[in-house]
Amino acid sequence: MSKISELRTEQSKQRDELIAKMFLEEDAEVVLCREKRALQGYDLTPVIILLSNELRKLRQSSQER
Repeated sequence: MSKISELRTEQSKQRDELIAKMFLEEDAEVVLCREKRALQGYDLTPVIILLSNELRKLRQSSQER
């Protein structure tokens, strides 16, 4: 993989993590309203996967208590 491709992949991953963090820390409707233009046409599949994994971790940690 070229250096430029690696950079694009890393930037995409960081963007997905930032979007997921916004949804975790803020009201989803507020995020969607504020970021509507930036998210248009954006594939949210990686974000949903990140959110799902985070929810699974939280559920498991609450069951262990």
